[in-house]
Amino acid sequence: MSRAGLRIPQSPSNRSSLIEFFASALLSHHSHSGRLTKLNEAILLLLEGFRSDHIIHLHRFSALLMLSSALYTRYSMSVKNESQDLDDAISLLREALRMTSSHTEQLMAASNNLAGLLSERFHYSDDISFLDEAIQVQRDVISWLPPDHPNQSTALSVLATATHERYHHALHAHHRPKCIALQQQAVALLPPKDGRQVVYQNNLSRYLYARFLHYVQFLNSHNWESLSDAIVACRMSLQGIDPSNPNFAGISNFLAQLLGHRYFHTKGSDDLHGTIDAFRAAVQCESAPVSQRFYASQLWAKFADDNDHESALGAYVDAIRFLPRLAMLGLNIQSRQNVMTAGTDGLARHAAACAIRKDKYALAIELLEEGRAVFWSQALHLRAPFDELRLKAPDIALDLEIISKELERRSLHGFAHGHADALEIERQSEDLRRLNDSWLKGLNLARSIGGFEDFLLPKSFTSLRVAAANGPVVVLNASRSRCDALILKSAAGDILHVPLPLFTPETERNTMKMRNLAVGSSVPQSRGDRRFRPGRSRSVDPEAQLRSLLATLWTTVVEPVIRALGMAKSSTPSRLWWCATGPFSYLPLHAAGLYGVDGTVGECVWDYVVSSYIPTLTSLVSQPSQNIDSFKVIAVIQPFRPGYEPLPYTGDELHSIEVHVTESCLVPYGLADSPAIVADILSALPNANIVHFACHGVQNSENPLESALILEDGPLKITQLMELSLKSESLAFLSACQTASGDETLPDEAIHLSATLLFTGFRGVVGTMWYVHGLGLVQNKITSRLLQVYS
Repeated sequence: MSRAGLRIPQSPSNRSSLIEFFASALLSHHSHSGRLTKLNEAILLLLEGFRSDHIIHLHRFSALLMLSSALYTRYSMSVKNESQDLDDAISLLREALRMTSSHTEQLMAASNNLAGLLSERFHYSDDISFLDEAIQVQRDVISWLPPDHPNQSTALSVLATATHERYHHALHAHHRPKCIALQQQAVALLPPKDGRQVVYQNNLSRYLYARFLHYVQFLNSHNWESLSDAIVACRMSLQGIDPSNPNFAGISNFLAQLLGHRYFHTKGSDDLHGTIDAFRAAVQCESAPVSQRFYASQLWAKFADDNDHESALGAYVDAIRFLPRLAMLGLNIQSRQNVMTAGTDGLARHAAACAIRKDKYALAIELLEEGRAVFWSQALHLRAPFDELRLKAPDIALDLEIISKELERRSLHGFAHGHADALEIERQSEDLRRLNDSWLKGLNLARSIGGFEDFLLPKSFTSLRVAAANGPVVVLNASRSRCDALILKSAAGDILHVPLPLFTPETERNTMKMRNLAVGSSVPQSRGDRRFRPGRSRSVDPEAQLRSLLATLWTTVVEPVIRALGMAKSSTPSRLWWCATGPFSYLPLHAAGLYGVDGTVGECVWDYVVSSYIPTLTSLVSQPSQNIDSFKVIAVIQPFRPGYEPLPYTGDELHSIEVHVTESCLVPYGLADSPAIVADILSALPNANIVHFACHGVQNSENPLESALILEDGPLKITQLMELSLKSESLAFLSACQTASGDETLPDEAIHLSATLLFTGFRGVVGTMWYVHGLGLVQNKITSRLLQVYS
């Protein structure tokens, strides 16, 4: 309706009024429904108005305040709280203040808002100058505002917030009573039924809680009166707000934390039940931002789990089912990856451990599958085949197919922030969000059809157990409290549970040791450097460390699994798949064993099984076998690149491939007449059965999506590989360092080069987490064995 009205010819004044009217209506709709689309539409409408000069000077001040408020609302709803919206909101308010110097209601509103946003900006940057500016702005307002003015309470409350933050940062406890007194004064000036009581009582409860924490942390005592007063104030805040209000979840979640803290010390049953009830109310607030509901469900699950409350498992299930909505497809690829760093890792593992304690092994596997590799599972949904749906509902299938392709194209390409203005970026963001809404509506339509109720929903255990059709699959789980192996012996058998005799902290220490050995002093730093580099300390023999670590892996992880499976040593060992979670993801399970100082080998995993790794069970379930019409090997060698040490053995690797592959089947890149150009490699990959990369690989710890293989004209990045969709049965051999080394902060998301190639369609990938001495020999043996399969 707003777009149609604005298309009618109007005078500048009427057009400005219409823009404000429609934007205000959209914002009101959002405040009651919590629908992000209405908020985004209002922001886009106001941005277009400013961009096209349709908002004249007369209306500019109020429009600036409206847009600033909308941007801050969106900032507060985001999971990662990206600062751009907040910075833009502050800039708009500063512009509004420059437009007037008279002491008006408008000036006071802009000043109050600016002080509040500056306080919030301090949280993001830890720059104390933002707080100092906020305090000064608010003191200026109070200096000219009459004491009996109706908005005196607002000015006092905003000053209380800035004062609390300023002196909380400086740990000046003697100023805390001042901010509490300011807030109490603000509360007292308001009539009991005033809507602002909700916010002011909530703020007061937070300042009182901060005083309680100060006593605990710095004075080693408990000011129970402050905590009790905080609980009373928070309950007063909740009494003034409807449970359907989007703000209800945040306040109820805070009440749960207050009651939970008191229960930790008093163990009173009323506080236990009150904590659970408050968390549950926050999670069930449908209009609240998903990020707040997810945060509340996380806290609820941990609290209930720590206190052995029966609601723990249900809370974990709720939290995990929020994950796809957090990292929605309406975000670009980088934003989705950023969202997954916001405290989500480990959730699925803790949920699985809770299910294991209750002997619910099938549920544990479902939770691990649903709560890990969310990034990849969402991307794979966009590549789902719609053949069966097309037979039943061709129109819905066609719509979903079109939307999925457009979603993938736009989300992979991201936004050109360096070249586009704010309005263009906002338009791109809104287009993605609308596509995501259309995608979700299409899925709901498909699921309303008989036989498609579970269409593109997380797989049940009945579907996942098929992963063990060709051999045992071992799921290793490490949580806060325990480590376990869940074994699928066959596609039809029950789950075998093996408690592991080690704890997660020990597993994490072993992971750290392994990484230190891999990238520290104990191994060459590149394939061109065969020497051991001197480290900071030579007091520990790195080979002795490695032997100890591999022995620990054998006795505490691998051997218990082998014994549970009843396996015996064999000259032709069978295959076993490891699905490792958390810290297990970085450990060399395939090399676990007892190694002597003299080079002798005792018990060792490879005497019993041939080890393979999978990021998820779905990666095995979703692999259709295809006929091979033709055979082609692509070899990419890149021995020299500026800034990287030479790789002198890449020529030997190519020669070993040439020994096994006929000239008609081999396409080499990296030679004088055929350089390894990124575009050429990308176009060639879909036609290959085997791809061999002999080059440098780089894992970007700051941004895993920027991890890459280093080629002639630059990096071949994960984001570029993700755009591929391979149709043939194929295998990749990554003779490069760090190609299976993921992000330490997200071990359960498996964002590395090897996982990316699995996503694009490769049935198997050979990758490395660190340097491998004698890799050329390893590659030669693997190549010769592979050709037996294809011959």
